Amino acid sequence: MFKKKTALKFLLALVLLVGGFLFVQNVFAQDIAGMDIVNENIALSADDPRIIAARIIRIALGFLGIIAVCIVLYGGFLWMTSAGNEETIGKAKKVLINGLIGLIIILMAFGITQFVLNSLLGRVGGGAGGGGGSPLIGRYSGALGNGIIESHYPPRGGTGIPRNTKIIVTFKEKMLLESLVNNYNDNGTPDNIADDVVTKNDNGTPGNPADDWMEINSENVRIFKSSEGELGTERVPNYLSSSQVRVSFTADLKNFVFDPIPLLGSPTENIWYTTALKPGIEKSNGDNAFAGAFRDGYAWDFEVSTIIDVTPPQVVSVIPRKDSVNPRNIKVQINFNEAMDPTTVSGSTFGEEALRFNNVLTTDALDREVAGTWSIGNQYKTIEFVTNDKCGTNSCGGDVYCLPGDETISVLAIAARLGSSPPEAEMPYDGIVDVCGNSLDGNSNGRAEGQSLEGRSAIGGDNYSWLFKTNDTIDLVPPTISAVTPMPETESVAFAVPVELTFSKLMSITSFTTSNISFQDNQRDECAVWFFLDGDNLQADGAPVRGSDDIAIRTKARVSHENLLPTGGVCSDDRPVEGPLAMDGEGSLVYYFPVANSDVQDLFQNCFYRPIGPADGQTCVVGRDGNLPADCEPWR
Repeated sequence: MFKKKTALKFLLALVLLVGGFLFVQNVFAQDIAGMDIVNENIALSADDPRIIAARIIRIALGFLGIIAVCIVLYGGFLWMTSAGNEETIGKAKKVLINGLIGLIIILMAFGITQFVLNSLLGRVGGGAGGGGGSPLIGRYSGALGNGIIESHYPPRGGTGIPRNTKIIVTFKEKMLLESLVNNYNDNGTPDNIADDVVTKNDNGTPGNPADDWMEINSENVRIFKSSEGELGTERVPNYLSSSQVRVSFTADLKNFVFDPIPLLGSPTENIWYTTALKPGIEKSNGDNAFAGAFRDGYAWDFEVSTIIDVTPPQVVSVIPRKDSVNPRNIKVQINFNEAMDPTTVSGSTFGEEALRFNNVLTTDALDREVAGTWSIGNQYKTIEFVTNDKCGTNSCGGDVYCLPGDETISVLAIAARLGSSPPEAEMPYDGIVDVCGNSLDGNSNGRAEGQSLEGRSAIGGDNYSWLFKTNDTIDLVPPTISAVTPMPETESVAFAVPVELTFSKLMSITSFTTSNISFQDNQRDECAVWFFLDGDNLQADGAPVRGSDDIAIRTKARVSHENLLPTGGVCSDDRPVEGPLAMDGEGSLVYYFPVANSDVQDLFQNCFYRPIGPADGQTCVVGRDGNLPADCEPWR
């Protein structure tokens, strides 16, 4: 009787242990960090082959666990039916012991497999956590700066993002609209949007086309909670559908604004979101936007807070300053205190009337509009205006454009018409708004009051205006670099410290692009890290300009980049490992360095000429040994 009780206890303990193992196996067989489970329809085209292999191994271990249960049950059966026969009991013990040893081996193998699988999931965009933990996206990051992506909002790893934010992506080239907008037909002329046809969402009011809007192509642009991933179990999409996201774009086909209709996040907890740009996105010429080392696309994550942004944007500073007298080839610059919706602050003021940008008006003393183009940069906080009146050539042979000479110039930035819940603007926007759709607070009183009561283009209300003068001179003095940090040969530099370039003059901040100031390496795409540009106008004491009373005399460019790893990192196709002096997979030195080219311009459109390069002005390439060729010149 005692032996039977002992056998029952031993058998019960083993069954509980094996049952616990199978329960854990079942839990981990669910969708982990948003990756699809392997079931009877293995989607080999959707996932990384290594992850699929790891999942197959894990499921195989599950079957081995079932076999272990059968062995344990068989051993228990022998013991229970032994009727006190010592030989049978001995055989049963051997079966149970062997089953237990096998089970331990299976558990160890499962633990190792699970660790490897979780590591792989984390590397390709997984990661779980309460409220949507931040995923570790590395493989899909190099296209920012080094690839097709110029900038985006919210920023990578951004926190405290309002729930009513829009998601903005700026590409370096014109994009094929049908790859980003649902049901879009460019009529065979991808660069001409005047003859395009698009089936819009009627917003539930089929008889009122005024409130219709374009839908996102959710096959190529996916917005989802990071903890849930793109696809759940049974391959059910977790990302926002086409009908849940409005999309708009600038006329140059480079800036795209994705506006989620349901508010992101939660009123009670912070939640991480991921935006994934898929390989199906194409340039306007039909080429793949993501190619080579960036062929898998681009993705980034940001944390959405519990708040809704109801603070209207304000103008921080302008150039030229109010009532100042300036050379006529100066650009007009407006700096905002937060990121702005690019579709409301940039565009050309000439061309086809339906496509003209008229949210910022530049006029002469006779109220005649000056034709030109407003561009956006500085992570969507700065816009600049240049005319289309050619008046000279800079030192690099580039064209210089001028405002009317000996004139009083007026600039009027128009606030958007308010909606039913100010400061939110009414859609479609007819004035300037920020990335949350709040109308401009032009008089800086903390409230959005909309346009002037005397008319949309009249002075007053929250329309922002100022006057300055031009003379008949043209400034053709090129800028130089007056300071660089970190300094060359500096040791023990923090891995995430930005590279800063301070120029001798006021610069065109919209010329601070990742094509003009780059963060390169001698291995090129294979070891590319993400990076982006922004800048500040500085006062005489080096402090940033933060108000209209501050006088700006020079500009600083800032290159923010991915964390760099110390010497000895491994560079691979799967995960570019960054290092100022890292080793690639073949043991070759990977050397990173900033390069500014002659497309960087000051506010008078003068180029920064030959900052680093041989006599013909071409950019030098650092060799695999980390050294510059003998004919290269240092930074000026």
